Amino acid sequence: MAYNHRFVPSTLPKELFGSLNKLKFLWMRDMNLMGGIPESFNNLSSLEHVDLSFNNLNGSIPGGMFMLSINLKISLLLNDNLFSGELPGKLGSNLSSVGLSDNRLSGPIPVGISSWVTVEEVKASNNMFSGNIPVALTGLPILSTLFFS
Repeated sequence: MAYNHRFVPSTLPKELFGSLNKLKFLWMRDMNLMGGIPESFNNLSSLEHVDLSFNNLNGSIPGGMFMLSINLKISLLLNDNLFSGELPGKLGSNLSSVGLSDNRLSGPIPVGISSWVTVEEVKASNNMFSGNIPVALTGLPILSTLFFS
């Protein structure tokens, strides 16, 4: 499913995500989306690439978004939104690329990120994180890029 041009302000459709369990690619970049990510998003067990960047999505990022995923690697891009609160440590253990830059995330960087054993890059600059980067992140075997500020 791909949309890549501006629409009137709208929310992510809760009903839609409950029935698309075979969906692999979701591009909804720069669509003027607002509101939060619905819990029904957790039903998308076949996703490989999610790009919800450059919208006005807000609230917290739901923990466990990809815990049911059957794919080996998932790319998650949530850059340039209005997400706030703490970064959940448990998004899934099969993330390959995570983009969270330019949001309003705050609090400590969770040690739970060390369970993202397939992650190659995490870009989460221009947020309001506090504290130290957990030493446990040094144990991620293929991590090559890490941006926090």
